[in-house]
Amino acid sequence: MWYRVLLLVALIFPALPLLANDNEVNVVAGSASALMKEVEASTIIDMSATMVVEYEDEHINPSVPAVPLQDFLKGKGDEFVADFPEVVKNAEEYFAIRIKQKVTNKGGVRTMDISSHPQYQFRIFVKNYDYGNAAGSFTPFAGVRAGGAIISGRVEFVNLTTGMAECVFEVPFYKAVSSPSDKIRLALVMNGVASDIAKLARSGVSAGPSVPATAIGGSATATATPAPAPAPAPVAQPQTAPSDVLGYYKVKSSSLKLRQKPYPTGLDLSDTQPQGAIVTNIAGGAPGQKWLYVRTSSGKVGYMLAQYLQKVDDAPAAPAAAPAVAPTPAPAPAPAPSQTITSDVVNLKNGNKVSGSIDVYVPSEAVNIRTADGNKWVFQLTDILSLDHPADRLYVVSLKNGSEISGYIVEQVVGSKVVVRTADGNTWTFKESEVAKISHASQRSVLRPARQRSQDNKSSNDGSQSTKRRNPFLKQQQ
Repeated sequence: MWYRVLLLVALIFPALPLLANDNEVNVVAGSASALMKEVEASTIIDMSATMVVEYEDEHINPSVPAVPLQDFLKGKGDEFVADFPEVVKNAEEYFAIRIKQKVTNKGGVRTMDISSHPQYQFRIFVKNYDYGNAAGSFTPFAGVRAGGAIISGRVEFVNLTTGMAECVFEVPFYKAVSSPSDKIRLALVMNGVASDIAKLARSGVSAGPSVPATAIGGSATATATPAPAPAPAPVAQPQTAPSDVLGYYKVKSSSLKLRQKPYPTGLDLSDTQPQGAIVTNIAGGAPGQKWLYVRTSSGKVGYMLAQYLQKVDDAPAAPAAAPAVAPTPAPAPAPAPSQTITSDVVNLKNGNKVSGSIDVYVPSEAVNIRTADGNKWVFQLTDILSLDHPADRLYVVSLKNGSEISGYIVEQVVGSKVVVRTADGNTWTFKESEVAKISHASQRSVLRPARQRSQDNKSSNDGSQSTKRRNPFLKQQQ
């Protein structure tokens, strides 16, 4: 009889960490019911002020010094520094997918890619971060949470039009299940945080009025609890309002890109400023900050690396506004189409352009483009205005009837047709309804159409039923 008792204890013991779950997410400002509106929101994780710590139970171990995240990554090697933006991006996707499963499907907020310029944004500020380890994955008696990553911080649900956080969630302690991969532990934490936020949203928990949002790259360690201000507080001005001007900076480097996110992987907004150009800092001007939120002379807003900017005392000279009042130029001939295109260009409906190499285009689904810095972007066709291709780049047009045509794309009208010139000089025109995919000759299988994927999953080579399943959290492209 005694061995049965031991067996029962052995089975129950690993599950105890799950039953004793001390994870906590609280509403400290605004109302969680704001998430139940049918609006669109992007997700961004800010770790610019994150400290790497070691937790004991729910408390930080004081005998282990806290280290800034970037210093911690550098100590682990260049590979960790290079890979961490992907770790953050995975975590953003896990959070967004969980919100979609738990909130969007209940009629609430829809999570979108940041390039779609939605009206709202989830801003996740990570204050403390315990990197975790693989202990729970390899030690059966350790429990599934042993070795999981731990964070503390807050999440703000921000109305980008008013600049107000309509709900602020405090995360004093959150630990995820363990994973042998250090690239996914942060994502597992964000998946859990999103689940708890979804519960609060559906229950409509409230904690007073909305509060001004915290800028990305700003004081992420500040308390999220609203100060006891008078109830009829004035609505905050948009971030681009003149009252938000914090200072002026001059570009020190030969050129400096404006980016949509405060990361090197942030989408290039096609507004590169030359040396000596003056930009206006409109948010997050704290000393020692790595990224500044700025407005350029063209009116675009985004992030620039602070180390390449020099603060100046005066505002840009008055002539800077001259282009706005200059007389309308006389009618000129239409832009000459003789300009040589050296790379593929995705022209988005929001006015942005992304240049690079299109790996694959799937009608009615998406286009996959790789930029010069090595980043991969996937855009839904509903967000694309048009595509431009270099005249000397070879593509393969795969038709739904099984045929393949190799040649150069002369013209492509998204949603309508594609015109291809083959090496023998013949020109072929295909309706997009006839095309399965269009791929770069050297990237034939980056993103396959849904029809082909379903065929791949029907059976294995020996005729047996395939049991391979796709992880719904993983990105579509590898």
